[in-house]
Amino acid sequence: MKYLLVLLVIFSSCAIASDSCYENKFSSDVLSCQKQLYEFEKKNYEKRIGSILEGKIQNELKSSLIVTEKNWIELAENDCKNYSFYVEETTVTYEIMNLECVTSKYIERTEFLSGLKEMIDSFE
Repeated sequence: MKYLLVLLVIFSSCAIASDSCYENKFSSDVLSCQKQLYEFEKKNYEKRIGSILEGKIQNELKSSLIVTEKNWIELAENDCKNYSFYVEETTVTYEIMNLECVTSKYIERTEFLSGLKEMIDSFE
């Protein structure tokens, strides 16, 4: 019961886009919803980074962005492993928390890349 209370506090303190997923009554529905949000935000990220890399940018910046994005993905995954460290990895709760975290990381990164794209476009 103590662990359940801790998880409820963690979930209620998370202010990210997945809040609506917790309106579901069953953890399997929460997980399904979170997977959909994750896929949606990952696609938004891929579109944004793709539009930058396919645009008219210098090769030096392009090479730097490719390395930076690879490092960012690794950092985001490790951050989210840390975020859900105290939850048993084989549980649905772990999957939900990890997806919730990675989804929020993709949202943040997409916002950053949108600003970067605007800055790049201003120099064209």
